[in-house]
Amino acid sequence: PLGNPDPVVSSFLEKAKVDPSLQKTLETADLEELLAIAKTHELDFGHADDIYASAKSELEIW
Repeated sequence: PLGNPDPVVSSFLEKAKVDPSLQKTLETADLEELLAIAKTHELDFGHADDIYASAKSELEIW
């Protein structure tokens, strides 16, 4: 739904707009790196970390 983003998300978006280093990092990041960035900036992706860790461990078995 459209509306005002969470204050933490808004703060992160403002940082990304003015920080070329963060922009570059976001442009080239893979999923694991994006999840780490989210955690660093206190963005809550719900169960994304757990889902990713589970999928990664299952793939490593093969």
